[in-house]
Amino acid sequence: MTTPCAEDLPQTSTSGTMSSATSMPSVPWGKCSPDGNFHPLVDHCLDVAIVLRTLLDQGSLARVGVLDAHQKDRLAVITFLHDFGKCNWGFQAKADPAARVTAGHVLEACALLFEMESAWPQEWRKLLIDISSWFDGFDEAAFQMLLASVSHHGRPVSENDYRAAGGSRLSRFWAPSSACDPMSGLVSLAKAARQYFPGAFLDGTAKLDASAEFQQRFAGLVMLADWIGESPRARGDRPLLDPLAHAGIDLVAPAGGQLGQLGQAGPARSAVRPCGRPSGTREAVDCG
Repeated sequence: MTTPCAEDLPQTSTSGTMSSATSMPSVPWGKCSPDGNFHPLVDHCLDVAIVLRTLLDQGSLARVGVLDAHQKDRLAVITFLHDFGKCNWGFQAKADPAARVTAGHVLEACALLFEMESAWPQEWRKLLIDISSWFDGFDEAAFQMLLASVSHHGRPVSENDYRAAGGSRLSRFWAPSSACDPMSGLVSLAKAARQYFPGAFLDGTAKLDASAEFQQRFAGLVMLADWIGESPRARGDRPLLDPLAHAGIDLVAPAGGQLGQLGQAGPARSAVRPCGRPSGTREAVDCG
């Protein structure tokens, strides 16, 4: 895995200012808590992808077969995209205590994939084309792996689930709003994925076989990575030197193969910044 240096990382806003239109954060957020803090979406996605990439190096734990470093980086990219549904304005509105209309991020992610290809920004489209080339099944396999990543909260979501839930109505949350442009959020994620994991995009890497078993194991690893990566102890405001050594966790004891304790050193991103929701209103927003 190619290690990004701190100065090479795409910079998210460090001002902590809110949108002038609402009390929403000025950059897409991934975690927002009632104590007035938010964690940028790009940073949260990187936290989780770093953990997944580390898990893949624990063969007895990951159990996804023999993969080379570049194949593992490719799975880290797909993990990085696990919360792309949070770019929609309905989800971002959850940070605004005055918001009257909000949305989730799982079926909303499906809406973007299944209904809105014509509206995809160029950077997002190119990323999905590249991801499709990583699998034997091309587009279908890539979509199934993206759905496995998006389904990190539990039961895997399928296109049938999406249709049965009337998901097409959720496309409206991807249109620009006065406070949020969801498509620009997707562009930021696409650019960051390439910069954080350049090894994933090298030619000559063997294709992955996205069998049903492989998808299930991958979905479970993303769920675990998200659970670990969202811990406040797994993120912070420290320079990122080595995403594996500074993943904020001691994942596996060398001899016993047991999950260890969350470490003290978290990956460096932008500082956790103020969120518009007043303290004490309810449990942390997101959820997820």
